[in-house]
Amino acid sequence: MAFHPLLSLAFVSVVYFATRVNGLNKPQVPLIGGFQKIDVNSKIIKELVNDIQNRFDELADHEIVEVISAKGQVVAGFKYILTVQTRPKNTNGPPTHECTLTIWDRPWLQSRTLLDKKCALASQYKHMAGGRTRMEITDYVRKAAKFGMSDINMHTLANVRLITKIKKVETQMVAGWMFKIYVTITDTICANNAFNINKDLKDCPSDPNGITKECEMTVLSQPWKDPVFKLIKHTCN
Repeated sequence: MAFHPLLSLAFVSVVYFATRVNGLNKPQVPLIGGFQKIDVNSKIIKELVNDIQNRFDELADHEIVEVISAKGQVVAGFKYILTVQTRPKNTNGPPTHECTLTIWDRPWLQSRTLLDKKCALASQYKHMAGGRTRMEITDYVRKAAKFGMSDINMHTLANVRLITKIKKVETQMVAGWMFKIYVTITDTICANNAFNINKDLKDCPSDPNGITKECEMTVLSQPWKDPVFKLIKHTCN
């Protein structure tokens, strides 16, 4: 009695799937059409995460920090559903989003497709959406403030002005991070030119006869863009 070609393909797919998910604590052959949990540390899941991160434009602005759960299904190939935590690239901060990714894998065709991506704010950040939250003054905030100050200097004819103190910072999650930075700035003795605008007070001392001001600057951070920062507005008293 001959096997039906489709049944033969299904059998091969099941065996292949069971082999690929050998990270399971208790390997078992999945039912066709049904999902099976997969160890998030298995070889195939690590391979999928690496491939998704490198190949799919949909994740170009974010990086995967951790895989929370994974499951697979034999269906005209292999369908995987991964729950992952992500953050904007190059921020080195905690995860900001939780995403569900659906991937269709057909190894014999060397074809892998991201069928669906659904993301939401990670639970620890949901209270921040739509409103500003006070945050600590980090090195990243200092970089944002320095960028904002350089941009201000580029649009004035006075001597270079520099930040003497960052007083407080508020942040809001938008398409990136919106920082509202409260600073004290002062006039310096340095001429306002491209050579001086990125210097600090060590190289450009305060002008004893200069003016000190209290300012607020709003800086947008989008780590996936170049430049990363953009000065939205600023006001000084």
